[in-house]
Amino acid sequence: MSLVVPDRPHVWLLAPTLSGGGSERVVVHLANHLDRERFEVTLMLGRRRGPLLGAVAPHVRVQQVYARHTLKAGLLLARRLFETRPQVMLSTLGFGFSAALARRIAGVPTRLIVRESNMPSLSWQNAARRSRGRALTMRWNKWVGYRGADRVVCQSRAMAADIAAHFPEVAGKLCCIGNPVDIDLVQRLAESEPPAWPPAPGRHLVAVGRLAWQKGYDLLLPAVREALVSHPELHLTILGKGAERESLDAQAAQLGIRERVHFLGFVENPYAYLARADALVLTSRYEGLPNVVLEAHALGVPVIATDAPGGTGEVVQPGFNGYLCEPNVERIAATLTKALDTLTTLEREAIRKHATQEHASRRIAAQYEDLIQHTLQATQTSEEESEA
Repeated sequence: MSLVVPDRPHVWLLAPTLSGGGSERVVVHLANHLDRERFEVTLMLGRRRGPLLGAVAPHVRVQQVYARHTLKAGLLLARRLFETRPQVMLSTLGFGFSAALARRIAGVPTRLIVRESNMPSLSWQNAARRSRGRALTMRWNKWVGYRGADRVVCQSRAMAADIAAHFPEVAGKLCCIGNPVDIDLVQRLAESEPPAWPPAPGRHLVAVGRLAWQKGYDLLLPAVREALVSHPELHLTILGKGAERESLDAQAAQLGIRERVHFLGFVENPYAYLARADALVLTSRYEGLPNVVLEAHALGVPVIATDAPGGTGEVVQPGFNGYLCEPNVERIAATLTKALDTLTTLEREAIRKHATQEHASRRIAAQYEDLIQHTLQATQTSEEESEA
């Protein structure tokens, strides 16, 4: 079946929901910033829910298939796909499997671009800590999504290398595109005063992200206790929610630093806190390309981060926009201390300008537009050669 490409191809952006994670923010940025004169865009969700719904621009069409789980979503997507026949689907957050399954069932020539949101091998290794079956299912879903895609977007070179190492048969489909930041929105939201913050005078570090093992908060808390020895004025504010909230709260109390660690839960506007912090701290065990790092840099805020597997080390430049260290308590503590001693030597305006140039939503959206157009052109060329 031939793919007919109109002057303004119809593009579906697929995601399970619009919860407050970094990948969901990427989907919203792309929906808002893809060129409306070049593409017709539909934001297709498993469920139309999540705090980021309010960030979707009025011109973006939002639909749902009433399914969050990948298998059911694939079956329901197949019917919509057969009826609507968009020229391109761009899927993220595990919906690559759903999209690949839907395309196979519907038998339509729609092109599929899968965007990977994390380091795949480390994601299923993390899942294996709880369930080996879940890890195997995750790996299978990745394989189906990658194999069924025309292109696979990686956020970093490290992610591309990870996929190529575990799925060498899809290496030729890989490309790297960074994550977008809505610079104007982030800077405007940062002007708001955060409620009842800072909690006390002193030096303030802010951490943003799910309270989960991947994010390494259990490494950060004892490191903060060590840093308090030389910097007794230090406070840590953590923005995010997750399954480890109670255990982390208990750990902070056991370490004797509960009055210096402030758990605020999910915050709709983290930028107001980031802009007033001495630094963002990120102690993840692995990452894809953490949006919060890019957003902090867009505000001119330095980042103290672990150089764990993933893209963090590709954007944090020691001596310019932050500090990097190994993901263990001793090195994190030493780096916190060094950073608190030397943060004033980093030029915040230079950090902000560099981030604005590299990660602005319009710049990244243009790279996706080119990828979509090249994918469609490659399909047409292949079909013409087959007919010849």
